[in-house]
Amino acid sequence: RPPRSTPLYSSAASDVYKRQLPWLQEFLSAAGYSQAVIQGMTDELKGEQTELARGVRHNLPQHDPSRFFGRYEELAALRRLLSPEHQAWVITIDGSGGVGKTELVLALADGYVQNLINIPPNDRFQAIVWLSAKQSVLTGDRIVSRGQWSETLSDVTVAIARTLGRQDILEADEAVRKDLVHDALTRQRTLLIIDNVETIKDETLFTFIREVRRPTKVIVTTRHRIDVAYEMRLAGLSRADARQLVADQAAQKGISLTAADSERLYELTGGVPLAIIWTCLLYTSPSPRDGLLSRMPSSA
Repeated sequence: RPPRSTPLYSSAASDVYKRQLPWLQEFLSAAGYSQAVIQGMTDELKGEQTELARGVRHNLPQHDPSRFFGRYEELAALRRLLSPEHQAWVITIDGSGGVGKTELVLALADGYVQNLINIPPNDRFQAIVWLSAKQSVLTGDRIVSRGQWSETLSDVTVAIARTLGRQDILEADEAVRKDLVHDALTRQRTLLIIDNVETIKDETLFTFIREVRRPTKVIVTTRHRIDVAYEMRLAGLSRADARQLVADQAAQKGISLTAADSERLYELTGGVPLAIIWTCLLYTSPSPRDGLLSRMPSSA
């Protein structure tokens, strides 16, 4: 997939900025600021406008926000970890299959792309690179085969070079490509996301991850705990978020669930989003008492 950039400054907004800049310079001059200070401030504003107009280079897959529920605490924690002030540079998110690791990091990355204008300049990413080792994806009603997936260090370096727009790295000999990518990642703040890493057998890729340095950050999702860096354990949804997901699925599928049914469904699934979605899919009887939940073992 070719890299995309999401411009957040429209041409109209840019025109407003250009019209207001002379007024700002006159105001600062009247306030007694030196020409050197005024020039420094206007240069900083110009750089800000240029960055916003350029947006974030990324290769993120299409993300459906309606599939994401809750996780506000987890998102806030990840943003703190991704701050340049935090010492963590590699973060692993581990949890069982279907718990929502992929949806969480997609929602996180999408926020950095879509809300760039509201993010403090030092916390922004100039590029976000998405790589997935998943060969298939479980959706709400079927298993979808992926057209491409990443398995080797070469796959990763190529994806990074393409997203950053570095044709020189793509044309370089593979023996030196890794060093060129590392150098590129130290020159701009990049978020590298590797999804489902436990299926990767190439040990050189793990060495590459450990060697990534600031200002770049790395997020790795996995079903198992691995010794890389800072670790976040993802469990099921909270009771409130799980109930919201149950209500949403029930409305989509036209099924009737009582409050007691929703509570039991939460207990049976442990709040795992994909388990909730698949259970609601199987629950096709118009009467809850005749449907799937009545055939499930009690959680007691």
